[in-house]
Amino acid sequence: MYNFTNGERHFQCQNHPTFGMPCGDKVNSSIMEWDDNVRICKYRIGYQSLSPEDLYWFLKFGPDGNVYDSRFDENSPEHYLKHYDSVKELFRSEGKDVDSPELQPKPVVEEGIPPTPDTIQ
Repeated sequence: MYNFTNGERHFQCQNHPTFGMPCGDKVNSSIMEWDDNVRICKYRIGYQSLSPEDLYWFLKFGPDGNVYDSRFDENSPEHYLKHYDSVKELFRSEGKDVDSPELQPKPVVEEGIPPTPDTIQ
């Protein structure tokens, strides 16, 4: 189950009415092969892709989802965007090593090609 920041819940491997089904869920549901996921999906966490940078840093350093954190609740006065420009800036202010070269999303060799492990140098 996914918990969105607005409190809405959505079950894994079912189409979301707005966003459809994530590629990872398609693989888990045997709708898509892993190789196709790697080749065509545009939102790949850990690679430079269309995935939002805030999501990448949230997954690196954010809470695990079992504990409520008002900094990631859009309706809370403590929401990180009311105090910082990005989640990366929030974690930097907490002393997290967000500028470490080994933590940066992996680059793509050619612009416009979905990032895959075989295109990384």
